[in-house]
Amino acid sequence: MSPGERSPAFREPDAPRDRGPGAGEVKTPAVPVAPFWEDVPRLLGYAFNGRGRAVILAGGLCFGLAWWIGQMSLLGIFLIVPVMGYMSSYAFGVIRSASTGSDQPPDWPDTSDFLQTFVSPFIAMIVLGFAPFAPYFFLRLMDPSDLKDALVIAAQVAGIFLFPMVLLIYCLFHSVVGALRPGFVISSIRKVLPDYLMLFVTLCIGFAAYLAVDGLLGRATGALASSSSRQGSLIHAIGASFLQLYFLMTGSFVIGSLYHQAQGRLGWFEEATEPPKPLRPAVIGAVAGALVVVAVIAAAKIFLSGDSGP
Repeated sequence: MSPGERSPAFREPDAPRDRGPGAGEVKTPAVPVAPFWEDVPRLLGYAFNGRGRAVILAGGLCFGLAWWIGQMSLLGIFLIVPVMGYMSSYAFGVIRSASTGSDQPPDWPDTSDFLQTFVSPFIAMIVLGFAPFAPYFFLRLMDPSDLKDALVIAAQVAGIFLFPMVLLIYCLFHSVVGALRPGFVISSIRKVLPDYLMLFVTLCIGFAAYLAVDGLLGRATGALASSSSRQGSLIHAIGASFLQLYFLMTGSFVIGSLYHQAQGRLGWFEEATEPPKPLRPAVIGAVAGALVVVAVIAAAKIFLSGDSGP
């Protein structure tokens, strides 16, 4: 690095970089990249490609055991925090790898630097996860009112909607401050809105599937817990870790793939080579449907709270 040159970790999001995500160069694909949602088997099987199977097996056992030990005492927080940091570090690596078009899960992060591998990713994930929901937390602290209930739901949905782009910007620019610039986040979403809506829907479906499978796992291990609570909780912790790693890898792959297929429209590291795509009627319908669902939920919550009385 030449004297006076700033580290990539401190570059502004709208400034061009000589190097792209990960170790590869950022270049717009010569041919259009097929959207990730058009190849569901490739999407669902990503976590099992290459070293992915070993990552899920070893990670599920280690992380599950760590979670199980961490829940047995207050001192477990000193074990859980590094585990969460390490999982966050791996998720960042998957996003960067997928952004280059790779179908192979990356190897585990290097553990030689404890702060950079375990602590820093944990702090970054907490900050990145909290920032999009700041309006939601602010509204929760306000005095209760019918209007506030509707705004709280809207703020919560907005936070969930913005978070994947915030995460993608952080991973490719290596800058927490840059990822938290509302103008840059919103303008980036606008440039790839049809693709981003599909990303959002895919992640929501994936999260719902995770909750369903985890619920079934909890019921299956409940019988063991009746006879041996420790044995049942250990099996559930390890099984849940397998699920978490799979959905973490798959979700991160989807986020990284968004950049790979839409980098020409984003123009983050070079001039944009493609204009933003217009919204299709199906996409407009999906957005309208989502807004209707949010409105119905808000109205139902307001109605039920009004019927409950003082």
